[in-house]
Amino acid sequence: MAYVPHGYIITNGVITVDEIHELREKRQALLIEDASLSGENERISELIEFIRNNKYCTLRYSDTLVRKIIQNVSVYDDHFVICFKSRIEMEV
Repeated sequence: MAYVPHGYIITNGVITVDEIHELREKRQALLIEDASLSGENERISELIEFIRNNKYCTLRYSDTLVRKIIQNVSVYDDHFVICFKSRIEMEV
């Protein structure tokens, strides 16, 4: 049996370059997705920590809290939409 370098695939006895490139692209996409999810998890942890530290002060308006959780507010003639940084939208 011939030596096959680590990471190579043999299909019917032939190493296919297309399969190697496809797997490398999938691996890269997964690494990017993992980094993105890691950043989102860090952001969620920061928000949870902030809310826990300020749970007794939530009855008052806090500009800091608003800026931490709200991405933007869109105002229309008959309603407005609040877009949170967690990608949740609320129509009022």
